[in-house]
Amino acid sequence: MKYICMLSALLLNFATTALDLSKVTMKHIRDCNCLNTIKVSDHISGHRVARIYLFRHGVTSWSFNDIVQGTSLDAEINVLTPKDAENISMLKKIDFDYLFTGNSIRSYSTCELLQNDHSILDGSWVFREQNLGLFEGRSRSEVKADKEFRKMSVNPDYYIEGVELGRDVINRMLFGIDAVAQDGETIGICGSNCAMNWFLKWATNDYFSVYNITNLGIIPFDYDIDNKTISFTFEKKVVTPSELIDLLEI
Repeated sequence: MKYICMLSALLLNFATTALDLSKVTMKHIRDCNCLNTIKVSDHISGHRVARIYLFRHGVTSWSFNDIVQGTSLDAEINVLTPKDAENISMLKKIDFDYLFTGNSIRSYSTCELLQNDHSILDGSWVFREQNLGLFEGRSRSEVKADKEFRKMSVNPDYYIEGVELGRDVINRMLFGIDAVAQDGETIGICGSNCAMNWFLKWATNDYFSVYNITNLGIIPFDYDIDNKTISFTFEKKVVTPSELIDLLEI
């Protein structure tokens, strides 16, 4: 209840962007069709650019036991091994100006651990995990072996009753990125394994690849606000916190 109240308050006061994401509907997102308006390029040519780090939430008891969570299962970040704590400490070195989360406890509590004194933390449903319906609560190995899940995971338009379309996941993620991007700011967005996989599949136009994104795995990229263009920071699109710090030489 504590987190629901906190997130509700944040959504009512979404001061970091001119667009109140709490009032945006899925229909509006589909109509904007960011899948076709936002592009990927090796170069940034605009004058207004945001540095964005899309990262997976930290370890929870569910993810620790390899259980698929989706939107129906949720837990706070309560399994912190020394390695997990080290990853949090490294990622915090990025010194985020803004942190955006989905509307789950695990996403919000991850961002709380990464928040600095000046960081602004906001939550929005557009960054939520994928609704996986009948696959939630099952072991990850069992889900990966499911023929229906495998068909869905390579086709953003493959429909399974009660499961959110991959196309909708990508669309709302891109819409949210465009909405929160601010010139010269360092922005962190906490996501989930499925949502981040859909983002990368769209960005590479390769829906058959599967990306192994561990907890706190990061996708760094720049977003050209003027030209609505994403440019990946490094050749390796998914990095660990230690790899990121080494690449940035922090």
